[in-house]
Amino acid sequence: MATLGVTELKHVYVMNERKITAAENLTEALMVSQNSSTNDWELGDPSDANSYSPSGIALSDIDVGDTGLIAGDGSVFETNLSSMTVGDAFYMGVGGIIIPIGDLTVGHKMTLVALAISTSAIIIAIKSTGINKP
Repeated sequence: MATLGVTELKHVYVMNERKITAAENLTEALMVSQNSSTNDWELGDPSDANSYSPSGIALSDIDVGDTGLIAGDGSVFETNLSSMTVGDAFYMGVGGIIIPIGDLTVGHKMTLVALAISTSAIIIAIKSTGINKP
């Protein structure tokens, strides 16, 4: 499996859309978290105790101070990958990227963010486990 990249996602069905104001530059198709200590909206980071629990995926690039939309659980995205198997699980990596568990760094929080629903589509299914990858 490969990392799902920024240009590789196309939203098909958006659920639980939410308007946010970015505290840093946010990139389309990356996971976004609300920092638990500052309440700022920033890219998710499984190595940061304050931002390892994402709320959704950015639907467009959002510059610092600008307002934009994120999509939450239940949203469906097409990818340009054809090697996924239905049921493949993807997790949040540093910088909000969506990655398979094998690419997650040891010691980072294992936060499930998406499941493959076909060989080329994923559904957002966020579940913060609070468990570090062994």
